[in-house]
Amino acid sequence: MSVEERFDAIIIGAGPAGSACAYVLAKAGKSVLLVERGDTAGSKNVTGGRVYTYALEMVEPGLFAQAPLERKVVREQIMMLSSTSGITIDYVNYEFGENVPQSYTVLRAPFDEWFAGQAEAQGAMFTAGILVDELIEADGKIVGIKAGGDEMYADVVIAADGVNSFIAQKAGLLSDIAAHTVGVGAKEIIQLPPDVIQNRFNLGEEEGVARVALGASAGVTGGGFFYTNKDSISLGLVLNPEELARSGKKIHDLLQEYKLHPAIYPLIKDGTTIEYGAHLVPELGFVYIDRNGCIHAMNEKAKSYFLELVTGQTFYKIYPWFRNDWLNGKVKARLVKTSQDVKVLMDIIPDPKQEEYIYLLFKNVDEYRNLIHLWCEVEDSLIRLQPFIDNSYDGVIITNGDGTVRAINHAFSMVSGLTEEDVIGKTVYDLSKQDLLPECSMMHAIERRRDESSVVKFPHGKETVISSKLLCDKQGNIIRVLSNVRDITELENLHEKLRSAEAIAKHYQHEFNAKIASESSLNLELNRSRIMGDVYELVKKVADTDLPLLILGESGVGKTALAKYIHAISERNSTGSFVHINCSAIPEALLESELFGYEAGAFTGAKKAKVGLFEIAEKGTILLDEIGDMPLSLQAKLLNVLQEKKFYRVGGTKIVEADVRVLAATNQNLEQLVAGGRFRRDLYFRLNVIPVTIPALRERKEDIVPLLAYFLEQNNQKYKCSKVFSSETLEVLLNYEWPGNIREIINVVERLVILTKEDIIEPRHLSTQVASEHKLLGSLSSKLSNDNEKSQEEAVVLWTPGESLKETVSKIEGRIIEEAISFYGTLWYGKISC
Repeated sequence: MSVEERFDAIIIGAGPAGSACAYVLAKAGKSVLLVERGDTAGSKNVTGGRVYTYALEMVEPGLFAQAPLERKVVREQIMMLSSTSGITIDYVNYEFGENVPQSYTVLRAPFDEWFAGQAEAQGAMFTAGILVDELIEADGKIVGIKAGGDEMYADVVIAADGVNSFIAQKAGLLSDIAAHTVGVGAKEIIQLPPDVIQNRFNLGEEEGVARVALGASAGVTGGGFFYTNKDSISLGLVLNPEELARSGKKIHDLLQEYKLHPAIYPLIKDGTTIEYGAHLVPELGFVYIDRNGCIHAMNEKAKSYFLELVTGQTFYKIYPWFRNDWLNGKVKARLVKTSQDVKVLMDIIPDPKQEEYIYLLFKNVDEYRNLIHLWCEVEDSLIRLQPFIDNSYDGVIITNGDGTVRAINHAFSMVSGLTEEDVIGKTVYDLSKQDLLPECSMMHAIERRRDESSVVKFPHGKETVISSKLLCDKQGNIIRVLSNVRDITELENLHEKLRSAEAIAKHYQHEFNAKIASESSLNLELNRSRIMGDVYELVKKVADTDLPLLILGESGVGKTALAKYIHAISERNSTGSFVHINCSAIPEALLESELFGYEAGAFTGAKKAKVGLFEIAEKGTILLDEIGDMPLSLQAKLLNVLQEKKFYRVGGTKIVEADVRVLAATNQNLEQLVAGGRFRRDLYFRLNVIPVTIPALRERKEDIVPLLAYFLEQNNQKYKCSKVFSSETLEVLLNYEWPGNIREIINVVERLVILTKEDIIEPRHLSTQVASEHKLLGSLSSKLSNDNEKSQEEAVVLWTPGESLKETVSKIEGRIIEEAISFYGTLWYGKISC
């Protein structure tokens, strides 16, 4: 660049401070050059990951709304840790951002790239990969920078390259930073599914947590941090470097202890580390060598690894383990041992400017960012994993990218019938030609360059499932194929036993549910009529289907009880709940939100989301009682739920799945409602797949006496009484029409037990409404009295002291039947069920 081509400002460092500065100056019309030594903006930044919106608002109002933010922080937590436990102080404010500044979690790499791009959009020039070597000074002022062979000039040079600013030190503005004034940090980003993060931290879809941890640093001054992103967690440590050095501990070891702490590990369990960074990057050992192995240059770190290295000497002559053919491009990395305890990773990188020269870079394995990736990148060197794979219950076989077998475990030998001598050093293709290994996913994974699975039977072993997973380097080259081999014959045996056990369990569960139902208020023994027997036979047949049922009948006949019985004997009784809602009891404006729930902000007062009854009944049964009173507008949504098995919450945009059995009940004539335009015809036909009608009690007189006896016994136990009905009372009650059906029986019996002082309940104790129905019975008794005095005498002795209620009821039933036959001559239905 010539002296005439100047900038108003050169900004060194494209972190948030540098990009903010470039944005403001460029927007003001200044010519700005923003330089970054990393490959991209933010690539050298390691901070935890939180930004406050007021800072972006100071740069440009509304700018934060465009930023790639992760989650809005609504929970602030302080965790205090001991070696085995922890306590968390949690402050929650779901209104963050309403009356106080918002803060968000961020991932620095995408955020910094975005911010630098915003500065470019305002007219700044951004250049990455520029390492500033020197400052240009003239007349006592800093007027430019030197980078490589270029010189760049500006009226102002701004140092935004971090707290330990090399540029500020060069300019004499900053002395060497004392160790006690800074911290050393290390951070990992661990990937987890968004729903897992939300469940583990009790968060909504856009909500986040910011946490600091005390006691996480093993006695070194400092602490831990923890931020939730959309699909990852950022966590790390910030420690005092002086104390860390004195402790003799390494920050990455302390970070691993922090991750494995009993209070932290459950929060990141099953996550995958996708990024690791530290403020202090370990120095690389460096050797510059030609393709003949002659050493031309090295640094002190390399000499600390290899004490006998001398410039001008040939590497392989000093260290015979070094092979010159590694320099021909076939090997990109190698794991080598420099002493009994130290292993280093050697990267072999050709000089792009001079093809005859090569860089050898050495890094201590203990400082490597990810040991899994290390295994992928060392190519010919297989880290000794044998002790690990030998502990696997399943068979394991490991090959390189060409299919050459590098390792197997004992379990593989057991299922395949092959030993190490049979397979180690041979390719899977050669083994297949020798009929030792069938064609399987090991070959397919290499050929198709993707993970594969197959079911195969080894010629000298068992039938197995083989799952082969590729491990690749950064360039996509296959380095390892890890295959898991599972004995399918054992799995089949276990699966068969499981199926048998499940069938037995299902049978007993069904019997148990039926028994529980029969012992409850749904007791089938109380219904002796043939017509109710037919009803229960019908519902038993359809209980385990998902078809909608429409239960019809007058008020009080037991529609809700029948619905509970259907749920109790169905498979859904073991997977979900029974939920009952009366559509006529809830105001029309609230019924939709009760059934389907609502999202926060859906209407005034809806500060938090609420689940509806359909979600509560997931995998269970919901009874829509008094369905005829459901508003027409809501009937359309219900029809969609029945057909599509999904719905939206009120005010929501996310589909909610509905695995629910729907039962509907009404005492109205739905056909008349359809004709009158008050009920949807399509919904009526969708519900009326299997109609179930419960007859009124007056149509099934046989059930009255058992019901009276049952509820009398219940109330006697409840109120600690021993009341009985006289025969005259039973006759009156038997001939009563019971317009309120079973519900009226329950109320009448309880009232009689409470209000009757004597132990024998006589007709005079009955209410006027019930007693007025006794006219027919009175005329019947009069006629029988005139015809047969003996019968009248017997009528007086229907109960004797010492008889049980069951014996009395049986005697009364027989007497009533005899009198009815005598009075009418015959019974029209021809068969009496007692």
